[in-house]
Amino acid sequence: MGERGASDFSKIFSPILADLLRVEKVRGRIQERVNKAIAHCRKSVSSTHRGDFAVSEAELERAKAELSKIARLSENSPQLLGWNLVNSAYQEYVEAALLLCVGKGAGMPSPKKLSAPPTAFLLGAADLVGELRRMVVNAIRSGETSEAEELYHRMVEMFEHISRFPLSDSMVPGLRRKVDQARYMLEETNALLAEERGRRELMRQMEETRRFMESKKPSR
Repeated sequence: MGERGASDFSKIFSPILADLLRVEKVRGRIQERVNKAIAHCRKSVSSTHRGDFAVSEAELERAKAELSKIARLSENSPQLLGWNLVNSAYQEYVEAALLLCVGKGAGMPSPKKLSAPPTAFLLGAADLVGELRRMVVNAIRSGETSEAEELYHRMVEMFEHISRFPLSDSMVPGLRRKVDQARYMLEETNALLAEERGRRELMRQMEETRRFMESKKPSR
């Protein structure tokens, strides 16, 4: 009885072990692709901030190719597609793609067009708010106040959309935290823009005063 039971367990557990070892091997290969995809996405983001859209697009294409390889590797192990590391790669891809669209003044792509899971799209869109703030700061430093104001309105628009989702963390892990962070960044950016408006108004008034004083000087 005991020997038979042990034999039965061997038949049960041996295939389970073999399958798990196979999945673990695939997971290692996927992790390599994830790391490459994230690296390409971050290069794309940096290139977009520099205004080098051609390089940004090329890096996005490389990231997309890595994500396609991840999907193929996961065909026989679909549980790996829900792995947090894979989701983070899709989030970074979405964030980089949306930022490039903002930089180029193009329309926003849908999750289907990016071949991204809806939850990854949501989280990537939430992260976009931080990159838009970075664009606002760069625009202010360059003296492009109108562009900074326009980018701020894009931040507000994105925040209004992502904050409408009444989803728990069990449904979209991390979304509530990202929404809170986005709200804080909006407040900080609004304060920064108000400060810049005040500075420019002061400069305008000082220039008007200088011109007025110059006009009152007696001519020689």
